[in-house]
Amino acid sequence: MPKESGKGRPGSTPIGESLGALAPVDRYTSVYLGTAGGAVLAGRLARRFGWRCPFYVLGLAGAAYALVLGFLLVEPVRGQSEETKPVHADPTLPETSSIKA
Repeated sequence: MPKESGKGRPGSTPIGESLGALAPVDRYTSVYLGTAGGAVLAGRLARRFGWRCPFYVLGLAGAAYALVLGFLLVEPVRGQSEETKPVHADPTLPETSSIKA
């Protein structure tokens, strides 16, 4: 794999994941659209304003999105999605001695 193959990932992956959270489309389709859109946006910003600009713009957009999600998302109650299983007491030493391998 060439070393240049991962250059667009830091800017495109967050865009794709956020599209998946907001758009009612297939998750993988939104990731591909976000990857392509992020690469195009980063390329245009870099061509017009220099190579550092996409890092600032996409980094600030990602930080703002993280802040919004930090205030809007609610942590689910622990164990809410897990099945409840009966709790068995740990066996005593005499009970374990009767177990044959």
